Amino acid sequence: MRWRERAGALAVVLAVILAAGCQWETPEELRLRGTPSVAIPAGAVDVALFEELLDGILEDISFGDEDGDDSFEVGDVTEEEGLFTIRASLGIDPDGLGLGLPDEHLLPDGYDSYEMGIVETVRAIDLSELLKPVSENLELAEVTGYLEIAFYADNDGEEIEVRIFAKTNGDDSKRWLLGGEGVFESFESPGSEGGPVKKYLDPASLTDFVNAQSENGSITYELVTDADGADAVDSIELVLDIPFLIEATENTLLNFDDDNALEMDEDIFGRDPADPDKDLDDLLDALRGSSVEFSVTINNAPFDITLGMIHPGQNLLENDKTDSEKWFLEFNRESDSNGDGTQTFTLTIPPEKLDEMIDAGEFIPEFLLLLEKDGQIGIRKNLKITGGHFRATIDYDQTFEF
Repeated sequence: MRWRERAGALAVVLAVILAAGCQWETPEELRLRGTPSVAIPAGAVDVALFEELLDGILEDISFGDEDGDDSFEVGDVTEEEGLFTIRASLGIDPDGLGLGLPDEHLLPDGYDSYEMGIVETVRAIDLSELLKPVSENLELAEVTGYLEIAFYADNDGEEIEVRIFAKTNGDDSKRWLLGGEGVFESFESPGSEGGPVKKYLDPASLTDFVNAQSENGSITYELVTDADGADAVDSIELVLDIPFLIEATENTLLNFDDDNALEMDEDIFGRDPADPDKDLDDLLDALRGSSVEFSVTINNAPFDITLGMIHPGQNLLENDKTDSEKWFLEFNRESDSNGDGTQTFTLTIPPEKLDEMIDAGEFIPEFLLLLEKDGQIGIRKNLKITGGHFRATIDYDQTFEF
């Protein structure tokens, strides 16, 4: 944040110098007066913050027993509708279905088939650090998933029945992801065509399970079939897709793993009280009474963020920082979807606030990113800030002597 604010301030200072530049014979005295509007275009900026954030999350979460054969494996982060998405897949060994199933000629008299199944649980699913590096009081908008069973070709349309539930540590209640109490989902082989059959998990229960951010969650799957059905199954895979579209359950400040890059450690205009710069002070005086506007376009819709600034002398408590009415300055944000996955934001510093910042002598603010209750922010891999401008309408009245 520091480089952006300082670049904006210096851009306006430069604009004042350019506005004052004239090509004529130098008089003994020159007075410049007016209210020129100066716009400085900004280039594209790649922001790696979210990418680094997710890399850290991937290091801290796990999807099953480290030494288990049936544990989840976290695949590559994909771009699902532009959002960071973690895909976790569990390959279930179909050979386990045939365990204990006798051949047909060994069945007791009077039995045409023999039904049996398996029950397996993936334990030690640790999602406790899934969203904490961003902030507390956050949830994922929706998690999706599916179970896919692939059948061999040239079979007689055999069936396999499945149900799946999840649990979090400290809670014995079942979150049914597929099927339910006494209810199984039936996967029927397409017969001679073979191929996969896919059934989607219940998104409400799955999202609720992931948002619990349990340290020791589990997913249990139950599969039932007969000998013919077991022989018809080629592969079974359970897949979870976790896209990072985040919602706030209450007003929440985004922290980004407590690495508060939004805190400055020196004056926003670059002033040093121990080493005054008269030229800089004179140019800042020329900005008094000005209205300053910063406009950017980002490829990160939705982005329901409110940007705020705290005066260095306010000393607000952490709980008070989530109340924008107590801020020194809340930027007037105009957010419009451009229909192409981008949004445009216009942030305005009114003249009276700019004057107060200049008058402080040394203004070292704290910037806040507030995600209000029910607001959403999409975390994307290739976040860019493009097409921006910094504009100042300057009330300029100054006399130069030569």
